[in-house]
Amino acid sequence: MSREDYDKALKSGRKAFQDARAEGQSPYLRVLEEDTAGIDMDSEVSLGVMDIPLDKIVGTNSHARSLSFAQNFMPLLPYGTEFSAKWISLCESHLEEGIRHAIQVYEYMNYFYVVEGNKRVSVLKYFGAVSIPAQVTRMIPRRTNAKESRIYFEFLRFYRISQVNFLWFSQEGSFDQLLQTLGMETAKDWEDREKSSIFRTNYYQFRKVYKAHKGDLLKITTGDAFLKYIMVFGYKDMYRKTESEMETELEGLWPELQLLEKEEPIGIYTQPDETPTKRGFWGLFTQAPKQNLKIAFAYVDGKDESSWTYAHELGRLYLDEAFEGQIQTQSYERIPIDGEKGCEALCRIAEEGYDVIFTTSQRLITASLKAAIRHPEVRFLNCSVHVPYQHLRTYFGRMFEAKMLTGAIAGSMTETDRIGYIADYPTASTMASINAFALGTQLVNPRAKVYLEWSALKEPQGNSAELLKKNGIDILSNQDMITPQNASKRFGVYQLQKDGTVRNIAMPVWNWGIFYKKLIRSLLSGSWENDSAGDGAVKAINYWWGMAAGVIDVVYTQALPDRTKHMVEVLKRSIKDGSLMVFEGLIHNQDGEVMVPEGSVLDTEKIVTMDWLVENVVGRIPSIEEVTEEAASAMNPIII
Repeated sequence: MSREDYDKALKSGRKAFQDARAEGQSPYLRVLEEDTAGIDMDSEVSLGVMDIPLDKIVGTNSHARSLSFAQNFMPLLPYGTEFSAKWISLCESHLEEGIRHAIQVYEYMNYFYVVEGNKRVSVLKYFGAVSIPAQVTRMIPRRTNAKESRIYFEFLRFYRISQVNFLWFSQEGSFDQLLQTLGMETAKDWEDREKSSIFRTNYYQFRKVYKAHKGDLLKITTGDAFLKYIMVFGYKDMYRKTESEMETELEGLWPELQLLEKEEPIGIYTQPDETPTKRGFWGLFTQAPKQNLKIAFAYVDGKDESSWTYAHELGRLYLDEAFEGQIQTQSYERIPIDGEKGCEALCRIAEEGYDVIFTTSQRLITASLKAAIRHPEVRFLNCSVHVPYQHLRTYFGRMFEAKMLTGAIAGSMTETDRIGYIADYPTASTMASINAFALGTQLVNPRAKVYLEWSALKEPQGNSAELLKKNGIDILSNQDMITPQNASKRFGVYQLQKDGTVRNIAMPVWNWGIFYKKLIRSLLSGSWENDSAGDGAVKAINYWWGMAAGVIDVVYTQALPDRTKHMVEVLKRSIKDGSLMVFEGLIHNQDGEVMVPEGSVLDTEKIVTMDWLVENVVGRIPSIEEVTEEAASAMNPIII
């Protein structure tokens, strides 16, 4: 039997050899001496004897020993050699009593290279074993700014906490995200043998199902897929699931895993495409697009208590009028932001026969994704931007365009050169709005400073508007709109009068009705599918429309001086026709660093991930620990 096993292993090794040659790769084992050539090492640390995953053993210590094995650790030397005899002897020992003696390895960048014990590794890999005991010496390279190095040092921190060495991630921040998702963020948590044993079991069960599903064909790590899986479907009850249940969930998640391997997974559309197509939209309809759409709007807050929700409700009502007789709409309030509870609520809505569901808060994105996976027959859209998901589309407005105009108005109207700005959640879109406003003030008044306050701090220093007034602020930018039930003049851009009253000047406007009208028109006309077709590449679809699409605007009072009105209209036309770009260099941050060089324009990716402030902004970006729970959920909503 052992001879037969060797022949099979040899066949596997020769096939791997030929495949590697055909792909222009070295057909032999990787060699530590070669992989570390020219690398500055910081230290070597003995980790003692431990079980190491066989799939992380990728090579050997020296070149000479690498030539007897193919890339997959299967033998290359023919039967009848001394090598084959020793291999067969180990094979028989394994079948009779198991291989128990520890091998010796070096660990480098979370991969293992064999110093002694290559044949034992080969035999165990042939039989599909998961791990092997090993005496491990860790080689730690000097830290660099390379992505691989940054991930590795994240791993070292993770290892110190968990002692887990059998998974890896391709993206920064994933190790910390895993700890957070598991709720096991300290070494004490991992010292609980039951918890650590359950984690190991869960991971290897997932790994088995994932590999059976041809996960190895994806250009991501098993760790990447595992993290995505537990974020969507949860970790707490994972150990109760059968492999069949896990397989079904993995099948639903597959489009999201395919996105993970894309360098540019997101397709951001800055203009609506209303070109009709004869095909149905997004595969939902086999014939012509459905003409009587049933549409639901899901809100986190009540429409009478939140200006954000109220604005979307106005958009829904506008939609009813624009497509009277063609659509039916209904709004649902107070959808839980908790991923699972929110998903249950959205699933109940979906089961009422809706064709489209708009979830109007970024805090609902986890719930939206989960519900979209469970109900692929429904088109889910979430109000957010720069989100890489196949199962739902996202939409948002280029509010920073309007903020640049209101900043220019503020800069031209201030008498003190001190302008206040009250922001809510420190998200990337908020940062873009703050910076655009500051650039607008710079455009007309280089002396002007923008004093930033945050309304969503856990421990506010007092009334933001009053604090700013004490600093000599005479112009203030506050929330974009209000609800009728909470009427106030403190919205948009306004002057702080000496008698304590305010005088409204201008405000940015969300035309959500226009936004929804264009989206639904694309559904009814069939042009919706044009976005998904594209160049055939798998991408997440994000709609990010602005002033040119009519979904963002600025309104101002008649009290505005005529020349200022003229300036605003000129700037508005320039933004619409593309001759004026808000984030066109030269732009410096608060530290004087060049963020956008002279003559360059900040690309979309950098706008939607903005985490810095323009040089004329006085203030800072608070950390997630400093803001309210609601704000924190907006800063890191998904955590998927």
